[in-house]
Amino acid sequence: VMPVPMFANTVEDRTVLLGQKGISEVFDLGKAADLLIAGIGTAEREASLVATGMIEKGEMEEIRRNGGVGELLGHFFDDAGKA
Repeated sequence: VMPVPMFANTVEDRTVLLGQKGISEVFDLGKAADLLIAGIGTAEREASLVATGMIEKGEMEEIRRNGGVGELLGHFFDDAGKA
């Protein structure tokens, strides 16, 4: 589990987060890994991304209105698996 938000609010925030020593070390470990494991998330109103404040409830509602049903690594997809 990465100890940072999945989404940065700005490009500057992203740069700061990725520049942190502990974070860059985790990314380096990931690059060297033989196996990566990821979970598939839901696009429901109660999804963990909403519950943890990573995205706003209104953003999730917009995703659902546009056909989103699930999420993988921060990318949402529809019921046909199309991003």
